[in-house]
Amino acid sequence: MAMLNTVVNGFHNLEDIVPAAQHLACGLVAYGVQNEHYAYVGEAPIYALNRDWLMTLRYP
Repeated sequence: MAMLNTVVNGFHNLEDIVPAAQHLACGLVAYGVQNEHYAYVGEAPIYALNRDWLMTLRYP
């Protein structure tokens, strides 16, 4: 979630996003992430954001 926060809050400033994205990419390589894993990786933040958003509707 920290990476997503960096991207959302730093979107207007690419100089902040690029080093964070590079750091994330190095970690993914170290963990052995393969191309076929990215579909799941891409779905997870969307699921989390939707879940959190729905929770705010239920429990304002």
